[in-house]
Amino acid sequence: MAEFGDLLSELRHDRKLTQAELAKEIFVTPGTISNYESNVHYPDVEKLKQLADFFDVTTDYLLGRSKCSLSPAILEQEIGDGRSWGEIIREVQALPPIRQRTLLLILNDMKTATIIETIKKEKDL
Repeated sequence: MAEFGDLLSELRHDRKLTQAELAKEIFVTPGTISNYESNVHYPDVEKLKQLADFFDVTTDYLLGRSKCSLSPAILEQEIGDGRSWGEIIREVQALPPIRQRTLLLILNDMKTATIIETIKKEKDL
């Protein structure tokens, strides 16, 4: 598993933030962010929660205890016909393995089609 500092640095870079900008968001100095990212020291519980909320990830993800960066709130988010992502995941889990693999094939096909559409639109501009 990745270390806290590496994960924090990756999240910060993904948001295109400087250490100073992140420091301002959670009310610490840029040096503190540098120390976090270098694993010199770690945030207290309140700062850890602030970072998790700011990046919309779990504290377990920040601590390297989980590979999933999704916030638990996403599971409650409704999609489509009023079902939540959590309900959709439970439905997929209940499918036989062959149906799960078929669903993955469909998802991959949809991702590929979306990429192709994006490229076509960019060419037309």
